[in-house]
Amino acid sequence: VAGEHALPLPLAETMLAQWLLASAGIEVPDGILTVAYGDGLSLQGGRLTGSAERVTWGRDADATVVLVGGETPRCVLVQRGGWSVEAGQNVAREPRDTLRFDTSEIVAGATTVDAKMLRAAGAAVRTQQIAGALTGVVAMTTQYAMDRVQFGRPIGKFQAVQQNLASM
Repeated sequence: VAGEHALPLPLAETMLAQWLLASAGIEVPDGILTVAYGDGLSLQGGRLTGSAERVTWGRDADATVVLVGGETPRCVLVQRGGWSVEAGQNVAREPRDTLRFDTSEIVAGATTVDAKMLRAAGAAVRTQQIAGALTGVVAMTTQYAMDRVQFGRPIGKFQAVQQNLASM
């Protein structure tokens, strides 16, 4: 539904972050969440350091859930203020920020989720958003074809247009 209506909010990221927190038994905070992971992150002595690139909605998040790899993956909850942001964006002009961490104000727990599982879950969520967006495109196109009149009838009544709509 979020994809169908082009929701410009980090709903998918918040859902992924909540799933990751639940896997580590960490209480889920209120607000906007995002997820970060990468090879440049380190958790030692209760201090999270390093950086994560291309983090979705990093500048807007109230908290970031960081997956730190290794033999035993760790899930780390960092509240706003625990990172600095280098703003960026992707080709669709969506926020993709670099977050730099150097904080000991964290909550951490072991998780069974590794980076491969997190990427797969993220891909599944994005796929659902894309499917929703396509549903919205089909609905808008069909409505336009029924509203637009050419040669005295809606263009949606022309066989060639109907064929394209059916293909969609």
